[in-house]
Amino acid sequence: MAQKIIFVDKNINSLASLRPNLMLAGVQTDFFISTKEALDYLQEHPVNIVICGMNTQDLDGVDFLKQIQCLYPEIYRVVFSTSNCLGEKTKEACENRTIEQWFDKEGGAAALMKYIKAFEYDEQCFVV
Repeated sequence: MAQKIIFVDKNINSLASLRPNLMLAGVQTDFFISTKEALDYLQEHPVNIVICGMNTQDLDGVDFLKQIQCLYPEIYRVVFSTSNCLGEKTKEACENRTIEQWFDKEGGAAALMKYIKAFEYDEQCFVV
């Protein structure tokens, strides 16, 4: 069964390089710049993983993922952002599992793809 992943980031162009590899892997994806649009989408569409940046258009990534955790606890919550976003709020979110995995945009695309492929075969782990 193909995985369904949504990406939420105000800089959607930074995610464009992932799209060809995701398509080749057979992963269904949708991209949003607004957390509100993503939450509206989730009301009607099943999703396996939400991957977001820390700087979204209308809500910070931690607050968005907290909402996902409360509303859809079965969805894995992943951050794909730069390491300069690692503040206390973010570290706490990682410790309490609001953020289940973090990948740095600086060179982390390959690790993110590896995680997505492992997830499809139910081999996901929370530390890469």
